[in-house]
Amino acid sequence: MNDLLVQGFIADIAGNICSPLWEEEVPFPSGMRVGIDSILLHNHAFERFVFAHRDEISDFQLDSVMMMLRCVKEECGGITYVCPDCGKTRFVPFRCHSRVCPRCGKRYAEQWGRELMKRFFRCRIVM
Repeated sequence: MNDLLVQGFIADIAGNICSPLWEEEVPFPSGMRVGIDSILLHNHAFERFVFAHRDEISDFQLDSVMMMLRCVKEECGGITYVCPDCGKTRFVPFRCHSRVCPRCGKRYAEQWGRELMKRFFRCRIVM
């Protein structure tokens, strides 16, 4: 295993494996939004997968999934806009712009679809 990012990730979670949080299986909350990020984070599913398959995962794969999980979170930063008239603020978080991300990858999929339409069908695309 030559992937340093995977080794570091395994080292970080290795101390938590013996904790009771890893042993108990909590059912998925019925009112919770079901997204890829909530599935991967529930019951430490992604951490368990990486730990079990550490020799099969590359740094690139781990980094792509970690970027997707951090996308649109305040911990990654963003820009705060303040209205000069009323003083109301709005925080716009930074995005990961990864093709793997369900939020950001949609843009790439739509662009790919438009390019296919231009190539295969001689028509004007109206949006």
